[in-house]
Amino acid sequence: MTNYGGMTPVINAKGSVSLNAVYNYACADCKKMAPIVLTLAKNTPIFAWYLKIHKGNSSDSRLAAQAEQKVWILQGEAAFTHYFSQLFKGQSVKEAMFGVGIAFAGTKDEFLGWDVFSDKIARQTRHYLEVLNIKTTAAFIVTATKNPDVSNATKLTCVVDEKTLLAAIEKAKRGE
Repeated sequence: MTNYGGMTPVINAKGSVSLNAVYNYACADCKKMAPIVLTLAKNTPIFAWYLKIHKGNSSDSRLAAQAEQKVWILQGEAAFTHYFSQLFKGQSVKEAMFGVGIAFAGTKDEFLGWDVFSDKIARQTRHYLEVLNIKTTAAFIVTATKNPDVSNATKLTCVVDEKTLLAAIEKAKRGE
């Protein structure tokens, strides 16, 4: 499967503005934001939406992040968006994976090898999280896709409304 996101799930990969959305599987705010971001991603095809489940400290979050990559690589965008939406509607990692037709044995060992650190977008997202001192999820980093720069990136954390996300996207589009 060819995609512009590499190992990182990306919707509308050729967009000129990137929104890196970082979630934690166990985060109540993330459960509120996930449907909003998925709806925006479907309705605004000129923007690239990078969706990442942060590993966090819990074993469930680590499993969700690794399963995300497995679903993305094996099944593609449609399966990933279904997995992602079901996960943040309260399903377990196992239930969300079964929902897209991928068996889950329930062991951490089955995900060994799915944790890829060489992915450029994943490295860039981790860099932004560190440089912008983002320690909470949900986190949204909005920047230009070509020549992204921390100096003109917008950082949003926790629950934000759709208008705020769209305003940050417009700002990045203008290069402010």
